[in-house]
Amino acid sequence: MKVIFKYKTPFIFAVLLFALSACPRPVEYPVIPEISFKEFILQDTSDALGNSVKKLQLVFHVVDGDGNIGLTEADTAPPFDYNFYATLYEKKNGNISEIATEAPYYYRIPDIEPLGQNKLLTADIYVDMDFSADRYGDFKFDSILYDFYIYDKTLNQSNIERSPAIKLDTVGVFSN
Repeated sequence: MKVIFKYKTPFIFAVLLFALSACPRPVEYPVIPEISFKEFILQDTSDALGNSVKKLQLVFHVVDGDGNIGLTEADTAPPFDYNFYATLYEKKNGNISEIATEAPYYYRIPDIEPLGQNKLLTADIYVDMDFSADRYGDFKFDSILYDFYIYDKTLNQSNIERSPAIKLDTVGVFSN
């Protein structure tokens, strides 16, 4: 009996050590959202009134450690009325300057709720924006670009990301 007992203890210890080392620890990310530009999709189209517009679809990636991105339909009062903000810039002869817009580029990202115990959220978010030649003087600049950022439900602001400059006389998919 003594010999078996001596061999059981090291065997049990080895099995436990192997079992514990085989379980990977979950990767932890900060609770402040991190965004990164993925691509622009630019199309010629028309609005509801038949006016010629450029449809811009901005695609970006978000990582949030506690997964609290998005607004519900009940979230309507400031500061929970919008959670995506963009600033429009023009690039003309190599110089970049902000374009004054009639309406601000504020949008609502709908509530995204990760399932399960791990609340880490990684997602690609698509934001549709119309860009009208009537509003901006027949696209008199070389190209446009955006700075953009988001807020999560606890009002943590993400980093500010910049899109590449895109020429408005083209269509297609543009990425870094």
